[in-house]
Amino acid sequence: MKDLKNISVTVVIPTYKRTKNLLRLLESISSQTLIPNEIIVVAAGYDEYVLKESLSIFELPIKLIFSQPSVCHQRNTGIFLASSKFIQLCDDDIVLPKNYIEKLASYLFEHEDVKIVSGLETIQSAQHNWLPFNQDISFLGLLYKYIFGLSVWSDLSQKTSKNILFKKLTSHYLRKGNTISKAGWPILCDFSDSTVQASIYGLGCAMFHGKTLKETPYNERLGQHGIGDNYDLAIRINKETSAIHILKDVCYKHYKTTSNRLASSKQYYNRTKALLHCVRKLPIFGFSSKLYFLWSLLGNGLYFLVKLRFRHFYKNLRIMGYALISILFTKKRAY
Repeated sequence: MKDLKNISVTVVIPTYKRTKNLLRLLESISSQTLIPNEIIVVAAGYDEYVLKESLSIFELPIKLIFSQPSVCHQRNTGIFLASSKFIQLCDDDIVLPKNYIEKLASYLFEHEDVKIVSGLETIQSAQHNWLPFNQDISFLGLLYKYIFGLSVWSDLSQKTSKNILFKKLTSHYLRKGNTISKAGWPILCDFSDSTVQASIYGLGCAMFHGKTLKETPYNERLGQHGIGDNYDLAIRINKETSAIHILKDVCYKHYKTTSNRLASSKQYYNRTKALLHCVRKLPIFGFSSKLYFLWSLLGNGLYFLVKLRFRHFYKNLRIMGYALISILFTKKRAY
């Protein structure tokens, strides 16, 4: 462990009308074994006087900034005001274990080539247990995702089966590792190591070198809710490499508060449109990736139709039309 006196951390918190969540997060920060040098709260939708009064209970180095409601703009505002070597991003509906900031900052300090590090995200199950998201997937489900190049978010290293084809398919994914499909969708299939490396992961509780974020800020064109922002940022920072390091021994709680969230079908539309934007604009994707992306949308559409998820089917159909026109008939412009 490096000398903590040499580690400086700024925590950036974008928040929008979630006082209870924000106070719960700040309470967990106040209990950290390494208190950050500064905490920049970039708030939207709050009464200024009331929020200042609410935050005054904390003996923390808080800088309160008021902003328009746009999560990417709010993050960037905090990023460019940050003065520390490392920047810790925190969504407002997260709670940190006591050693979280110390563990991540020490890891970045000791691994200077690593650009992004995160703890393991846990979400609350129906039984109120806090567990990592791990999609339960069958052979047919995995085969379908393979055929259409869709996202897989399931620890296949833990899957056991007597089905020889299932074994071959899981072996194929494990050889490829945590990467990106030919269609651009994220693949997270192997969490067997104590430090997992992935191309794509949620960055709402990740730590970065400050210089990295200032040189490669969030894309503010992704809209108020910023859906697709983490995917876009991770690829622009790390290209297609598995360079996000996830520390499995330090887990944070993500409450995924429902307030200020879009409906599921609108989330799918925004996320898929953001992925289309990445596939069209980012240099790691060639023309074949664009065709694979169209093929993957066909797979999603068939799935939504069979499951009678008509709103998702309609949103998917809109994306397909937009993708077909933009990929085949629009000249590529600078990102």
